[in-house]
Parts: sequence; C-alpha cells; structure tokens
Amino acid sequence: MRNNRSQNAARKKRPLLSSDDSLSRGNWRRRALFAAAVACLLVASVFLGRGLWVSQKKAKSREAPRVPAWSDPPPNAQPQEAAQHYKAEGLAVAKRLMRDFPGKADPILLMGQVHYGHGNTEEAISYWEKGLKLDPKRADAYDGMGWIALRKGDFATAVSHWQKALELDPRMPGVHNSLARALMGLQKVEEAVEALQKDIHISPRSSMGHFLLGEAYFQLEKYDRAKEAYENAIALDPACTNAYYNLARSLMKLNESSRAKECMKKFQELKAEDMKVLKDRNTAFDDMVAVRGLLAKTHADAGQIYRNCGKPRVAESHWKRAAALEPKSISPREHLASLYQSTGKLDDAIRMHEELADLDPQNAVRHLVLASSYSRVNRYSEAETALRRAMELDPQRSWAYRDLAQLYLRAKKDFHQARLLAEKAVELEPSAPNYNILGWALFENNDVEGSLQAIRRAIELDPQNAEYQRRYRHVQSQQRQ
Repeated sequence: MRNNRSQNAARKKRPLLSSDDSLSRGNWRRRALFAAAVACLLVASVFLGRGLWVSQKKAKSREAPRVPAWSDPPPNAQPQEAAQHYKAEGLAVAKRLMRDFPGKADPILLMGQVHYGHGNTEEAISYWEKGLKLDPKRADAYDGMGWIALRKGDFATAVSHWQKALELDPRMPGVHNSLARALMGLQKVEEAVEALQKDIHISPRSSMGHFLLGEAYFQLEKYDRAKEAYENAIALDPACTNAYYNLARSLMKLNESSRAKECMKKFQELKAEDMKVLKDRNTAFDDMVAVRGLLAKTHADAGQIYRNCGKPRVAESHWKRAAALEPKSISPREHLASLYQSTGKLDDAIRMHEELADLDPQNAVRHLVLASSYSRVNRYSEAETALRRAMELDPQRSWAYRDLAQLYLRAKKDFHQARLLAEKAVELEPSAPNYNILGWALFENNDVEGSLQAIRRAIELDPQNAEYQRRYRHVQSQQRQ
C-alpha cells in the first residue's frame, strides 16, 4: 500500500511533459499556425491578384477594345469569292459594334445598312425599324426604306418614307430627287417638279436632278423648260446618253428639227459606246468592286461611332481600313486628319492633308488647310507653296491672301509683301480678321497710324474679340514711345 501511495504521489508531482518536450510541442504548434496563416495569405493573394487582373482586363477592354486584324482575300481569288470575303467582313464589323455598344441605335442602324447593301431587304428593314425605336430622328433609315419600297413599285410607301426623312432633315442630299421619282410614279408630276427644284437648289451640280426635271416638264408638255433642263444636264455631264435622246424629243416638239437630228446622232454614238461597255463588262468583278466600296463605307461609319463613344484608337483602325479599301476615298482621310489634329499627331495629320490635296487638287480649301498644318510645325516654305496654289485656284477669295500675309508676319520676313497681301485681302473682303492682319502688317512696316486705324475697324466689326483689343493696346503703347 505504501509503495502504491508513494508511486501515485510521484506521478502527481511529475509533469505530463518534460520541459524539453513542452518546448518542442509548443514550437510545433507555432510552426503549424504560422504555416496555416501563410497558406491562407497565399490563397487570398491568388484570388485577390486574379480579381485585380480580371478587373484590369475588363477596364482595358472598356478603354480600348481589341481591334481585329482584317485582311484582303488571296490575290488569286475569283471575284465572287472576294465579294463573299468582303461581305463577311462587313457583317463582322457590324456585329462587333452591336456587342461593344448593346442597346445603342447606331450599331443597329449600321447593321441595317450592311444588309441593305447585300440585298437582304427584309433584314435591313427589320434592323432599321429596331434602330428607329431607339432613335426616331434618323433620316437615313427612312431614306433606305424609301428605296426598298420604290424598287418594289410601292410608290405610296416610298413617298411616305421620304417625306418623313425630309421632315427630320429638309436639306438631306438626294432625298428630294428620290421623292420626285416616287411622285412621278404616282403621276403627281407637279409635286415632282417642286421636289426637283428643291433638289437642284441643294445640289446644283447634280446632272440627274436636271435630267429628271426635264422628264417632269416633258410629261407636263412644257417643252421649252424640258429643253433647258436637258441642256443643263448635258452641260454637267456630257456623257449623259439619255439626256441627248430626250433633248431631241423636246426639240422636235419645238420644231427645231435640225438641232434635234444632231442630238439624236449624238445619242446614237453614245448608246453604241454604252453597249460596247456593257458587252465587255465583267459583272462579277463589278459586283466585287461595289461590295468593296460598301465595306469601306461600313468601316468609315464604324469609325465615327467608335470615336463618338470615346474609342479613338479603334476609330483610327476602321478609318485606315476604309482608306486602304478605297485609295481615292476622301471621307476616311478627312476623319483621320481630324483625329490626328485633335490628338497632336501633327506629322500624321499633315500626311493625311497631303493625300487629300492630291486626291482633290482643284479644291482651294484643301490647300489652305494643308498650309495651316505646315505652319503649325514651322514648315513655312511648304505652307507658302500651298497658299499660293490656293490663290491660283480661287483668286477672288480673301483667305489665302490673308493667311500668306500672316505667314510672312509670323516668320518675320518680307513685311512689304505681307502688307500688299493684307491690303488685297481687305479689298476682296473687308472683314474683321482681314483688317486685323492688315493692322499687324502696317505696324511692321512702321505705319503706326495706319495700323491703329485698321485695328479700330476690326474692333468695330467684332467688338468682343480680345486679340484685337490686345493688338490695339500694344500699337498704342508703341505710339507713345
């Protein structure tokens, strides 16, 4: 018994673990807890990092959607294959727009335009109607539906659509002309004449407008007016074959048989040339060219939508594609020039303005804008050349004279010539900007009194202009000295 009690007492006194064992067990627990904490941190960091990566990826996709790489069909592709390739690209562009901007009217309406260009009229109408529910003020959708109705022979529906388009945009080019066609189909010739007169007022160089006006007057038996309209059409388009035929008919009604025979002979010559062209025509190739042109317009319109929605990089890619598809197209290059100008890419802007001036060499405004771009980067010699070309093309406008005078003044050269140019600008157009430049030129030629007089006139014409006020005070201060 005693031995058992002593053994039990010894057990109670003895610790369950030795100090070494306790320390070892404590370390193990701390290590386990530390490892678990590290593991939790690692897992959390993985999920957090993934969340940040996903959010950054989403943010990047919102800021700059990935631009697909477009490509032309293989060089050996047949025209039909090439046309299908371009059609597929156009649909892809429209679909991507609808994905990028869900619920927006512009991509839906563009999809309608793509289907219309591919001959899918039912789909086109469906998309246009959906788009009009979102944006009822889109005259272009009504214009498209008007053409579909006209080609089906539904003149009344065509008239309704075009009248709606004109309510939204009374000066929309070509719509009065289209409306006149439908009205003539309904035998409402007097109304057609009124519509065609408005069309010619908006687009005076439209040979088709004058031609259709001649048709309307002929139906009304107003042969002298029909004759005048056909002559205007021929003056604008000497190869307008049918205008010669109808002019001959009008002349016969007016008893001008000799001239009528001349016109009929010319008609027969042009008709023979037209038949030869028609015989040699490669329909599949022409269709491919038309589809390529439609695709270029689709890219140009897509670029505008992306820019309006704050995606300039994507807009640029679409306009570049449009320019590549149609090397002689003006619109995408204008958009690119504007984009580069606004984003400070002046060298790229100049390149676009140079291309525009080459494509439209008889347009004085192209050379004026090009000169302005050169001036912004101090390329004064090239700017001077462009301005002199603008003066040659349009010598009765003051812009080029004023801008060239300003160029000399900024470059601090040939002040006498700057004065002569500024005086010519004022002579052509006595406007506030021209008087302002004249005042500057006179000052540089040491004619302080004349300078003050010119600037005062600029201020009278534009009293709120701070630049003119500053220049006047500066010249006054020099006078006192």
